Amino acid sequence: GPGGGSDAPGVAVLYAVPGKSAQGSLSASNAEGRLLRRRPAQPVEIELDTAAAALRRAGVTDLRFDIVKLDVAGHELAALRGLDGIDFAYLLVEVDEVRANGFTEADVEACCRRHLGLVVERRVADPPQGETRNVLFAVR
Repeated sequence: GPGGGSDAPGVAVLYAVPGKSAQGSLSASNAEGRLLRRRPAQPVEIELDTAAAALRRAGVTDLRFDIVKLDVAGHELAALRGLDGIDFAYLLVEVDEVRANGFTEADVEACCRRHLGLVVERRVADPPQGETRNVLFAVR
């Protein structure tokens, strides 16, 4: 079945629109709202694992990447904690502190330090007002 990245193995429900493989959410409210453009979403059980374990299962043995992008509708911090074992130089994360499960750039930096032993520095300017910020962090 389908899989997703997390900080620990487990099972979750993904709300997805049939025929839209790249469009789904772990949040029912996102799935039923603007994310899926009000199309009917169906719940699907997915297996969660750390990114490193999922990549190895898929046959990827070199876990060194230039950039990792996280955009998982407010679940970025859990996905970030699941990046242990992966070597990367840049991290691109959607940051939106105003949503219910939102977080700040400082939260991303603290998570990198605490869970991955990484130090990051912010690299990208803010987008136009009213849009979520995709912030690029350089990992040192």
